[in-house]
Amino acid sequence: MQIVIILTMKSIILASLMALAFAASPAFEHQFEPKTEYHYQFDGLVLSGLPTNQQTQSSQSRISAHARIQSIDDRHIHIQLSKIQMASSTKQQEDEKYPELRSLEQQEIPEEYKTLLELPVRAQLRNGLVSHIQFDGEDAEWSKNIKRSVLNMLSFVDQQPTQELESEDEQLQSFFTNEKTIEGDCQVAYTITKENEKKTIITKTVNFNKCDSRQQVVYGKQFSENVPQQEQEQWESFKPQTIYTYILDNELLTQVEVRSIYTHNVNGQEVMKTETRSVLTYEENHSINKQIRKVDGEEEELVYSNKWEKSVEEFFKNGDSSKKNPFDQLPTEKKMTMLKSILENINEEQNELETVHQLARIVKILRTCSMDELKTIYKQHFTTEETKIDSLIEQALAIAGTKNTIQHLLNHFEQHRNEDKFTILMKYIQETPYPSEKIADILVDAASKQRRNLLGGQAAWLAAGAVVRGVVSQNVQQNQLIRQDTRQIKQKYQKVFMNLFEQSETTYEKILALKTLGNAGIDLSVNEINTIINDHREQMIVRREAVDALRLLDNVMPLKLQRVLLPVYKNQRNAPELRMSALWRLIQTRPSQSVLVQIVSQMEKESNQQVQQFTYQLLKQFGKSTNPQYKQLSADCLAVLSFTRFTAQQFEKVQTTYAQLPLFARDLLSGVQADFTATFSKNDKFPIDVQTSLESIFGGNWNKYLVQFGFTQQNLQDLFRQAIRNLGSRYQTRGDRSIDRQMTNLKNLAEKLNIKARNYKSKTQEGFAMTYLRYKNIDSLVIPIREPTVRLFLKDLYSMGEYNAGYLTHNLVFTQSAYFYETIRKVPTTLGLPLIVTGKLPTVATIESRLNYLRRESKMIYEIRPSIAATHVYEMRLMTPLFEQGVKTLRSVQSYTPIDFTADLKTSRQQIEISTKINVPETESVSIQVSSRPVVFIRYPGTSRDEYVPSEERTLSNPQWEKKTENMEQNFNIYGLEITTRGNVLRQWNLQNALHIDQDFELVIKNQNKKAAEFTSTLVANYQRNVENFDFEFENLFEEEFDFEGESNEDRREALEKFVEPLKNTEVHKSNVVLTLRAPGNHKIELNWENILHHSFRALKSKLDVVVSNKQDWTLNHQLNILIPQYIDSMKEYEAEPHRELLLNNVVRWGLIKNTKKNQLKLNVQLGQSQSSRKYQQYIEKLSKASQWDRVFQLASLNQLDIVAEYKCDEQTQQQVKKLVDRLTWYLSQSWSASYEQQDNQENRIHLRSIVDPITRQYLNWSLQTPEQQIQFLNFERPKFELVSFNKMIHQKDNQVCTVSPKRIQTFDDMTYSAPLTTCWSVIAKDCSEQPTFAVLAKKESKKSNNIVVKFYNQEDVYVMSKSDDEFVIEKNGKLMSESQVMNDNEFTINGEQLIADFENIKIQFNGQRVQTKILDTSRISLCGLCGNNDNEIDNELRTADDNETEDIEEFHRSYLLRDDECEIEEDVVSNKNNYKQIRRILQEDHENWAEEYENEENRDEENNLIKKTEIKEFAHRICFSLEGVPACRPQYEEQQNVQQKVKFTCLPRHKSEARVLLNKSRQQNVLELNNYPVSFVESVTVPTQYFNYDCDVNRFLNALFQPNNAFEHPTVANVENKRCLEMTLQRIGTSSHQQNRFGATSSN
Repeated sequence: MQIVIILTMKSIILASLMALAFAASPAFEHQFEPKTEYHYQFDGLVLSGLPTNQQTQSSQSRISAHARIQSIDDRHIHIQLSKIQMASSTKQQEDEKYPELRSLEQQEIPEEYKTLLELPVRAQLRNGLVSHIQFDGEDAEWSKNIKRSVLNMLSFVDQQPTQELESEDEQLQSFFTNEKTIEGDCQVAYTITKENEKKTIITKTVNFNKCDSRQQVVYGKQFSENVPQQEQEQWESFKPQTIYTYILDNELLTQVEVRSIYTHNVNGQEVMKTETRSVLTYEENHSINKQIRKVDGEEEELVYSNKWEKSVEEFFKNGDSSKKNPFDQLPTEKKMTMLKSILENINEEQNELETVHQLARIVKILRTCSMDELKTIYKQHFTTEETKIDSLIEQALAIAGTKNTIQHLLNHFEQHRNEDKFTILMKYIQETPYPSEKIADILVDAASKQRRNLLGGQAAWLAAGAVVRGVVSQNVQQNQLIRQDTRQIKQKYQKVFMNLFEQSETTYEKILALKTLGNAGIDLSVNEINTIINDHREQMIVRREAVDALRLLDNVMPLKLQRVLLPVYKNQRNAPELRMSALWRLIQTRPSQSVLVQIVSQMEKESNQQVQQFTYQLLKQFGKSTNPQYKQLSADCLAVLSFTRFTAQQFEKVQTTYAQLPLFARDLLSGVQADFTATFSKNDKFPIDVQTSLESIFGGNWNKYLVQFGFTQQNLQDLFRQAIRNLGSRYQTRGDRSIDRQMTNLKNLAEKLNIKARNYKSKTQEGFAMTYLRYKNIDSLVIPIREPTVRLFLKDLYSMGEYNAGYLTHNLVFTQSAYFYETIRKVPTTLGLPLIVTGKLPTVATIESRLNYLRRESKMIYEIRPSIAATHVYEMRLMTPLFEQGVKTLRSVQSYTPIDFTADLKTSRQQIEISTKINVPETESVSIQVSSRPVVFIRYPGTSRDEYVPSEERTLSNPQWEKKTENMEQNFNIYGLEITTRGNVLRQWNLQNALHIDQDFELVIKNQNKKAAEFTSTLVANYQRNVENFDFEFENLFEEEFDFEGESNEDRREALEKFVEPLKNTEVHKSNVVLTLRAPGNHKIELNWENILHHSFRALKSKLDVVVSNKQDWTLNHQLNILIPQYIDSMKEYEAEPHRELLLNNVVRWGLIKNTKKNQLKLNVQLGQSQSSRKYQQYIEKLSKASQWDRVFQLASLNQLDIVAEYKCDEQTQQQVKKLVDRLTWYLSQSWSASYEQQDNQENRIHLRSIVDPITRQYLNWSLQTPEQQIQFLNFERPKFELVSFNKMIHQKDNQVCTVSPKRIQTFDDMTYSAPLTTCWSVIAKDCSEQPTFAVLAKKESKKSNNIVVKFYNQEDVYVMSKSDDEFVIEKNGKLMSESQVMNDNEFTINGEQLIADFENIKIQFNGQRVQTKILDTSRISLCGLCGNNDNEIDNELRTADDNETEDIEEFHRSYLLRDDECEIEEDVVSNKNNYKQIRRILQEDHENWAEEYENEENRDEENNLIKKTEIKEFAHRICFSLEGVPACRPQYEEQQNVQQKVKFTCLPRHKSEARVLLNKSRQQNVLELNNYPVSFVESVTVPTQYFNYDCDVNRFLNALFQPNNAFEHPTVANVENKRCLEMTLQRIGTSSHQQNRFGATSSN
């Protein structure tokens, strides 16, 4: 009994285990009963069209077959297709899920293809999934993939895996798993729904964003950057979607339906769609009667097989050396026949849209050719006669970009050398979609053979670098099938390109090597490039180019680049231009905020203004960028800038700049960004580096530096100087001829002062310059500018109008074709058909031109006839040997302009004449066509080996779409030309309509004249100087509205006459421009414009005459006179009552010539000072102890504008003027409050007056007087513009100016310090190079005088300048120059109180008490002296005569003090430490305060009345102290002007004793020592920049205030500098605050 129980238990356990095993086993494997045959009907449908729900907008192809499935055992099945049928149509069909075959056009399947499709296949089922597939050995890859699509429909699981959590709903299960489908190994989502006990529905969707592998290939994207990871899905241009639906009935699979949609997106809009549908429907089953033949091929996966695509890629990349030619099945004879047919249809005369499509077909054929076939093509079709066909073949070979086509092209140019063509075609090869190591090898070999060919060798090296980039790029490696050992390839070409650099002998060759290395983007080269960057022996331009060579690694290894570049930027010993290059490249790596903090920290302590400004502008511009690529960088830049105290106003004088214009549309996911960078050195006339670039994002493709043009140079002046020397003495200037003369005086001066020659510029820095063109971040062209080039340029320039030899004729007819871009994407579909998505822009242009250049006459004639055609193609194509089907959008432009354009240029030294002629031929028409259309197509190539089968196409249209367009046709007739415009255009433009709707537009110009229509223009411009006939008429400048109350207007006119008198009969600049335009039918326009400008730029006379000749001749006469006020320097000049108004007189007359009475407009303008401004300034002068310059600056500001217009017009014109005035007054009244007063004023006269309040300069009052009324607009804020001032401030416009007065010096680098001039000569500025060219010295006239004397040495003469009794005294080489000698000497000009000495390379401005020295060109000199070295560094300004740096101003001052027998050093003055003080570095806002010394400088208080104090901010629970002292006014001084300054604060809790101690200390000392405290926050505070001593005399104030006619014109009296004095006065007389406000509001009345 026990045994029975044991056996029973064992049986139960065994049965339970079997039941569990059976339950755990997937039911799928038992859906096909072993030894059973199942019959299914397979139907497939392909739809290609636009992304709409209507099948009518698609082409359709149906495939139908009978599928026999035999279940051999529990694991294996055999499948065989039979009864295969195909049908298709491009015509509109009814919307059906699967249209009937009979409703479509039946297509016969060739027997050989049908045989392949009927070959059987064997597969294994594991857990419901298909694997281990075996095909027949004779089967083709395309046939295998179609059978995979059937197996793919049988691969699924029908229940949730045990490891997944069970759903609470037993009728509904959902889970995720990874699964291999025909489209790749991706995550899939299952949903299992049991509708009843028998029926189960399973849906499966594929998540293509989570794939371990996908069988897709991408070509042509090696030049695009990746968009941010978080936005890739949104920016993705290609989006697939696939869903499977399974229906099981009693666990029998009765139906499977698969639907896939593939869309192509442009700028976020769906442009095209391809949809595949397939369904497998159960019919019957029975036992196996005849077993399907077992196949024993190699086991393969369910995933789409890309063996054929891989063989194609290998053939394109490796050429004939590849293992297999996949195009062997396409006979050579067929290729030749197709190519011949295409070439025969090309129009030789003009380019049509079909020419563009023919170019694309040629490229497609050439890519399939072997080397032997290419030789055959050349033998049959290439003529070497420079025909259009020849050009197309050559260019198509380069565009094709395969190894065979490139190799053949290089072989061809070895036999037929043509440097220009070779250079252009190398640019196409740079963008080959199929880069490979073998292509790079043959390019390197070709470049090595082109050593004597400058442009050809350069083009080959740059192309080799670009191809290497394509090989090693991560984009290529990830998206292409042939994977290579990139590290080995990188090492190989790194060695090749570095050897090229090391073997280079010239600067150009080194730069070319670095640009090649930069094009390659090899990350292994960073260390070697870093070595070049830090090699001080290298040319600076080479080191900067090494920085630029890192550009392609910005996103590859950003942290590594930051570690390399940040030390270069922070090292102040490096040249500023190298540091700025490093910073620019560093920012492109999009550094983190921690790195940006280091950059800002360096900026704050930076001593070089150029570097400081460039850093600030760079961070500021990136902070404002809307480029999505810089989103995080922008936020970080804004964050770090909020902690810096620097503002843009501090850099207004510095030339180095960076500007950015981002234009991005987030809704379109596209945009462009324009960048401009200009880097200057203080001592160079030319910019060191100029870059202008354009970045773009379209449809998710980021093209960094889509186009960039740049210019870079070092010591370019040396190039010109050397070229001039090499031209010979005939072309040398006076300065260059004097280089070899005696320089005894200058050398003796250097010996006396022990001045050591400065050699700041390394002798190894040779002169070199270049321009370059970069396309898609790849350098494409480099044009070096070397001494021979400059010499030829200068030779032509100097010989202009003199050189009497030379005649050049150049006739050119050339055809240029190109693919501006090409991208190719191949993906599998669920029908097993490959989908190819392409985008390209093929373009063909033909230009006929003729150039005649006559050097004898300086004449050039140029004729041109262009013809261009271009088509932008987006295409989705399903491609198999059975059929090709797809959709494409075509946007085309065609232009044929048979217009003869002739340009004739004649030049001489003082005149230039340009004549142009445009001939429109009688027999030909000018046409421009623009079209856009969506097209669907189907092509059945069949098995024909002898002919090309064209596609059947249909342009998609829809009545609903047609409503969005309108047909238009317009005709015009102008000058005998019939102009016709016609087409259908969108009513309302948007991207979706523009991409989907058929549109066309055509412009046709036909010549209706009996002969060629001729349009001519002649422009003659001449310039003359030293014309002694300037006669300025000023009588008509005044109007009664310009008169000032209480002033003698006669005196004003006398002052003006005195001012104008010296302008007469002096040197003027005279220019004249004559323009004549002629058109058919005796139409003519003549324009004569004459300008006379006084040499001082103080007066201008302009006259313009225009005559229009046609049926009714018409004329216009315009006269303009402008008189600019006299500049003033001092109160003495101002008190002399000079002319102080800017006057303008403008008279215009127009009308028909036959009319005696013409329309006339007379406009008089005066810009001057309002009367209240003068009284206010006079009053402030009494109250305030402001400096003379402050008073002069205030008095010189012009704040009142008067415009008086008188018009005499016909009635119609008067009505138009009245309407204009009414509209203007209405607009102003809507914007501001206005008061109206009806008046009866003079007819046809308008007076406009505008006054800026003289106190705050923040408000405007307007009054407009018309014939009928007067309108006033009061108290509105004026726009932000600077008031015109007529004071002299030449140093505001140029920072290469040093100002010296008896007690203060402002250096070239804007450092200001106190140091006394004595009666002994001091060197203020000297050329301290080995071959000195000048020296400027200064001394006081006497011990008790503030007048100074200036001595100037050059290589020829010695000048001494002084001022005595208001007259300038000039000695030349010890002899006094007479007044006539001074006036006739071109080097001297006396302008009022100023003597201007304009010598070569230096300009001196002297008024007797101050001398300003301006250096015009410091590129070839090294400066020293009290004015500093002008190196843009403020920290090394105090460098003594023996070239030692010191911090002692006295030591520095003594070293340049000349000890000789003429004087005795004033030791009491020189030794007094109180005479020496470094005041501060002058910032932009300070220039106006210091630009002029006091007239009585001995009375000036030398003490700086600004002190520094710790700023304290108290809060409820904390007290905050500024970490540094903040400028503040001393007691008894009042703030006059201020600026905002960012200040760092540290905060302590209020309850801490430390906070209370610091608070008490702040009351006893101005600045607290807080160096070790942390920064709590940064805040802007107001700090004074101008101040005045506050001394209020109330009685004097009252007496002055209530004098008659002393009211101010503006209501803000309470805001003037004497506000406190006003408040005290009002308190004295008992005025309440309310009365004070009322006083302030009504004082203007």
